[in-house]
Amino acid sequence: MRETWRLLAGRRDLRLVLSAGLISVTGDWILTIGLMYRVYVVTGSTVASALTMASSFAPQVLLGAVAGVFADRWDRKRTMIAANLLLAAGLVPLLLVRTPGQIWIVFVVMFWEGCVQQFFSPAQQAMVPRLVPEDELLAANELHMLYGMDLVGGVVAQARQHLEAAIAAAEGLGDEMYLYFFREDLAILMLIENRPEDALPLVRRCLQVARRSGIRLDVCEVLFCAACCAAYQSDLVKAARLHGAADVRIGYALADGSIKWSPTEEGLRQAEQGKVREVLGEVQYGEAYRQGAALSRQQAVDLALH
Repeated sequence: MRETWRLLAGRRDLRLVLSAGLISVTGDWILTIGLMYRVYVVTGSTVASALTMASSFAPQVLLGAVAGVFADRWDRKRTMIAANLLLAAGLVPLLLVRTPGQIWIVFVVMFWEGCVQQFFSPAQQAMVPRLVPEDELLAANELHMLYGMDLVGGVVAQARQHLEAAIAAAEGLGDEMYLYFFREDLAILMLIENRPEDALPLVRRCLQVARRSGIRLDVCEVLFCAACCAAYQSDLVKAARLHGAADVRIGYALADGSIKWSPTEEGLRQAEQGKVREVLGEVQYGEAYRQGAALSRQQAVDLALH
């Protein structure tokens, strides 16, 4: 935490961007909750209130992957400014809503806001690292490298120290995608230390980042963590399916060298799958495992978040 405050204290532009982001996110949630309540008051329908929320989240599924590609190509500062102006303009039609028959306007507005947000978020996430000197990024990456070497050597306690230091150095960047890989490694480390209750919120956070990115991130390790957490929650069929989904992608990632898989991690994988297989039995485990192996990345992440 001290590293975070130190980084913010010396970076005026970073403080401005992060503060603006915090205000924007707070406003978005106030708007969503307020509209859900207002829709219920006007219509008396909980279904209509739920559709209000669904309208704002639907663009994540429809545009997540496409919007990120375009946002990467455009000027990030101009994209953020244009998106905020469009978000503000999109709220004007709400002034027309007076009767239950006009509630459809709320759905259209929330869908519009969600669509524009899909272009704003990637631009903001990509902008933040540019406001931090390269040495801050290097420090985080070097600490993360030391973590990997410690884990391969079986020195778990020292691996934890290096990984936590890497996360502390990177937290000030404010980029969820940059921290995604650090946090998924910390979740694996917690599972190695038999602390699934601590790993669970980290895993869920990583899955949410993966979903917001349009599943552009490598999800093999976080799916493995999700499988372990599902077993901890006694949802063994889900755990078996997620193990199947994770194993397929871990195999591909190991083949192309995009991940390093230590003997400690392999030991955890064998132990976790063995426990689930023992309770379910070979037939039920095998069927669920094959179902998971056939899932797309999007389907596997959705299953893990369900």
